[in-house]
Amino acid sequence: MIRPASYDDAEAIFDLHVRTSSISGGLARAPDEITLAQVELFLERALNGGAAFVALDGARLIGEVHCAPIGPRAFAHMLSDLTVAVDPDYQAKGIGASLFAELIAHVTVKMLHISRIE
Repeated sequence: MIRPASYDDAEAIFDLHVRTSSISGGLARAPDEITLAQVELFLERALNGGAAFVALDGARLIGEVHCAPIGPRAFAHMLSDLTVAVDPDYQAKGIGASLFAELIAHVTVKMLHISRIE
């Protein structure tokens, strides 16, 4: 199941990012470069002007995608700092593609001022 992310997901997203970054090609950051404070910050930015979604297997958070505005009004038509993470045990099952599809559908329907995601 995919649903919008919430502040309550921060710890589970942190755990997901640590797990995902521990495999080759998982995330750009190494596990020791990921902090709960960093996750809370990007979640705050995504939930206030951007977009964030999580994928669940039952109660287990297995994937996450987020992006946020980058600041200056000249870039108000863009969402950036896009990251997608899928639990290593669930990769190659279409979860990342489903998260991207949900993100793009949301932006296309509910954020009409956005013309670019990067």
